[in-house]
Amino acid sequence: MVLLPRSLRLRLTLTFVALGSVLVVVAALGVGSLLRLAVWRPLDVALEEEAASVILVLHRTEDDAAAGAQHLPDDKRGELAATVAQIGAERDLGPTKFVVVREADGRRIAAHGAVPSSLRAAAIDASNAAQWSFLRVAEHTYRIVEHPTPSGRSVAIGVRADRQLRVLERADFALVLGALLFLLVLGALAWRITSRGTAEIDAIADELESLEADSLDRRVSRRDAIEVDRLAVALNRMLGRLEQAVSHLRRFTADAAHELRTPLAALRARLDAALAREPSVDAFRDGLLDAIEQTDRLSRLAEDLLTLSAVESAESLSTTEVDLSVIANEVAEFLEPVAEEQGRELTLATDRRCIVRGSEKLLKRVLLNLLDNAFRHTPAGKSIAVEVRRGAALVRVAVRDQGQGIAECDVARLFQRFGHSPSEHAGAGLGLALCQEIVRRHGGRIDLRSALGAGTEVIVELPACGASADEVLPTPGSEC
Repeated sequence: MVLLPRSLRLRLTLTFVALGSVLVVVAALGVGSLLRLAVWRPLDVALEEEAASVILVLHRTEDDAAAGAQHLPDDKRGELAATVAQIGAERDLGPTKFVVVREADGRRIAAHGAVPSSLRAAAIDASNAAQWSFLRVAEHTYRIVEHPTPSGRSVAIGVRADRQLRVLERADFALVLGALLFLLVLGALAWRITSRGTAEIDAIADELESLEADSLDRRVSRRDAIEVDRLAVALNRMLGRLEQAVSHLRRFTADAAHELRTPLAALRARLDAALAREPSVDAFRDGLLDAIEQTDRLSRLAEDLLTLSAVESAESLSTTEVDLSVIANEVAEFLEPVAEEQGRELTLATDRRCIVRGSEKLLKRVLLNLLDNAFRHTPAGKSIAVEVRRGAALVRVAVRDQGQGIAECDVARLFQRFGHSPSEHAGAGLGLALCQEIVRRHGGRIDLRSALGAGTEVIVELPACGASADEVLPTPGSEC
């Protein structure tokens, strides 16, 4: 497994250098091939032309000789030697050129120049193709072309190629040195470019490191690069959500502390008062009853807080098919004794099979909270009505009371945490907030309609099972 460095800057630099190395190697090989072609091609062409001239004379000499003769006649051999001497005397390829014509057994027919003693006759090729080779003699290197003929004879012409080899060696050295310099420059440029690219990311990281819980209102500066600016925008959105969540948490914590302080203070005051009175059974009994009342209030507040937190933090709810008409009947039967004790009438009107998909426990909690609010804000003797109706796409639950009503400006505040009406019977202010969150998680909606002196009506609408997708509210969890 290849271990890559963790630094993005170093990774990008190494990637650029690796790609550059591949390109440099390919380019160097191509340039080297072109240089060798440029160096050897003119020499090879010149040698090929001179070899062709000798072969032409050799073929004419062989044609003039008797058919099937194994050796050339002396007069023909002299003509061939004169041609070889004439071509060998030419100095266009330098003074080191040599020309040699040999029989099939290797004996020389004609030669001119310093023929290397280590030169061996080439194997006869049936195609009569020229054979090119290099011959190393002492500190010198020869470039040689040898042409076989159908009769078995061969013509070899060569010249020292030391100057050409030195040119190629210098060219190879220049190519290697240039490639190394190019890679060094490429690595430096890649490091510089990636440093400028990652500098904006480093700047964003520095800005984020300076953020504290009390400075979440700050935002990351926008950037010139589109990709980095997109990151800055996404971080700013996240900071906005985080700021809102922290602000909400702070406000919730402060409100919860305030709401808990009141019943705790009342409980402490009741207990102190009971201890300060003359010892008697009635005094202690009254103090304990008051303490129990405040303890119940604390228990309800803690339970509402835990339920609200659980509903908000749950990614999904465990749902089943629930009949709201059955739940409404159960809640009505449970609260009927309370209604009778307070001298009020609790009426219930339901349709059959008002089926929704949801949590039976949480939906029952919604109805209990709504009726608890109605009982606390409705004078004794006034009636409270509950209706559960099934429509084509929605199940509608309505709770109506005949209380003093709520001013329009206070309605929106009632659905906020610890937001309650100015009534003396107001609770902790979590009931409607909890109901709204539960209904929202079930894909429904809740609405409160009220006016001073006209009572209050709370309406809950939930997607009915069996309704088509375009008929219900566009919230997950509505299919059955």
